[in-house]
Order: sequence, then C-alpha cells, then structure tokens
Amino acid sequence: MSRRAMIFVDGENLVYRYQAMRAEDRVPRDGVLHKEDAYVWHPDIARFRAWDLIRTGYYTSQVGDENKIYEMELELSSVRYKFIRPSRLRDYGFIVPRVFKKPSASQKVASVDINICIDAMRHSYSDTIDEILLLTGDGDYIPLIQDIMRRGKIVYVGAFSSGLNPAIPKTADEFLDLDAVFFDRS
Repeated sequence: MSRRAMIFVDGENLVYRYQAMRAEDRVPRDGVLHKEDAYVWHPDIARFRAWDLIRTGYYTSQVGDENKIYEMELELSSVRYKFIRPSRLRDYGFIVPRVFKKPSASQKVASVDINICIDAMRHSYSDTIDEILLLTGDGDYIPLIQDIMRRGKIVYVGAFSSGLNPAIPKTADEFLDLDAVFFDRS
C-alpha cells in the first residue's frame, strides 16, 4: 500500500545550520543547492523513502519588498527532484515555497514556525497524509511531532548536527542525519 507523505522544511533553521557547518570547513556533496542566507536543498531528501510524496513545502523568510519575496518564491519553485517510485501522475516533484517577509536579516520570524505547525496539523487531522518528514533541529517542534504521532502518523525528522536539539532524534519515529546528505565524509 502506498504511504502518502509530505515534507515540511524549516528553511530558516536549515540554511543557517548549513552555513555554520560550511564555516567549519565542511565540504558540500555534489547536488547541494544553496543561496546564502536564503535556502539550502539536496534532491536526495525526497528519495529518503519510496513513498507517495504529495508535496514539499519550503518555509522561509526574506528581507525586502514584494518583488524580492516573489523572486525567492520563483527561484524555490523551480527546484525539481526525482522520486524513487514515480507516482501515477509524474516522476518528479518540486518545492512549494512559503516565503514570509522579515524586517531585518538578523531576525527570525515566527511566521515560518507557525505556518509549518498549522499546515502539518491540518494535513494530519484531515488524514490526507500518512507520514511527515520535518526538516529542522529546533526543539520548539517537539510538541508538534508528539501530537502528529498521537494521530497515528509516522514522523521522520531530519536535521544537521549543528544546533540540533538533543531531544529531537529520540522524539520522532526515525531521525535522518542531514550531515550525511549534504556533506562529504571527512
């Protein structure tokens, strides 16, 4: 039976953790897509399981006017990746961007976290998904993970070792070490 899944990406968390590891001279693997202070992605994330991947939501924020926000959305929505098991409709997926305006580059906005929680809960409670992959190392998501699991859904969490809340790996059904996805072993 096909397992319907969605990926929810805390893009702010991921890009800053990735950049911290790059500053420590970690070498990125081939295929990493990165724009400074904006986003980071590797197509292998979507190949984590042979599931029926419905959508990948990438939640992030951007400083600037509406044109700057639109440009970021356009850039993120152009990212494509291949499925392990093609669906009956297509053999690739693409990122669905959710870009929120922020007042300054140094600030993190609550809109990212709030919207990930709303969307993950909405899909969990409406039974449109069986599994979720949440990409974040932020411990603030632990109550969300626990609640979705109480709904009988499988929750995977992927994060970098940099800034990882130590409770995250043991809270989820399975943990995906993003260090191995994004960086060469050194």
